[in-house]
This record gives sequence, structure tokens and C-alpha cells, in this order.
Amino acid sequence: MFNVWFARALQNRLTAANSNIVVNSVAPGFVYTSFDEKLPENDLKAKFIELAKEKAYTMEEGGRFLLQAALQSADNSEKEKSLKAAFFNYGQVSELSEFAKGDVGQKVQEKLWVSVNRCCDHFCRHGLTGEIAKSNSSRQWTC
Repeated sequence: MFNVWFARALQNRLTAANSNIVVNSVAPGFVYTSFDEKLPENDLKAKFIELAKEKAYTMEEGGRFLLQAALQSADNSEKEKSLKAAFFNYGQVSELSEFAKGDVGQKVQEKLWVSVNRCCDHFCRHGLTGEIAKSNSSRQWTC
């Protein structure tokens, strides 16, 4: 949900700046990759690979979902306006919940935008590595 809110907040700002950039969020679903190579050899890994090969999308199929979202044009037609800040789920544009679009969702979206930007600003000035090292020792991490 955070990726959807972040995409919507960014799209709002780009649209207000008269930009033709379109921001979408994508959930390609379960895509089988070679990340399982790092898993220890055991029954769980074998079952995971069996399930993935049976139920998951291939990397090519998952990549097509990403391309569908990325290759939408921004010509300001009514159809294209509806695709700005769209949520692509399994290759299809999905309607957002009333919560995500409603007043509470909008407030969460704006808080997320402010928080992420505060963190990015902090890390740009102070660096990421030192902050993570400090946070691991104190079991606390804030921006």
C-alpha cells in the first residue's frame, strides 16, 4: 500500500508542476527468479521451488507486467488521465480501495511523503551506512 500512496503523492506533485511524467505502482505477483539459489538446501527449499515452478509467473511474464505500467503514454486524454498514479496488479489496472482514496488514506499518503522525504534529506546529508550501524547497536532507527 505504501508504494501506491507514494506513487500517488509523487504523481500529484508532477501534475501540479505540469509535467508529462506518469507514475504508476506495480505488483507483478509471484514471479520465480533465481533468488532461491541463496537458500540452504533442505525440504523447505525443494517445496518452495516446486510451488514456484507450478504457480509463479516466469521472469519474462513478470517483466511484461512492469513494461505495461511503464509504457503508458501521458497525452492527457481521458483514458490516459485515469492511468496516472494507477496501480497495476497482475498486469491489470486495479481499482483502489475507498480507504486508500478517501480522506484518511490521503492523510496517510501525505504523511508518508513527508516522512520519506525527511529520511532522504537526512541520509543525503549524513550518509546511510553510519546511520544503519548506529541503529543496529541501539535497536532504534529514526530519520
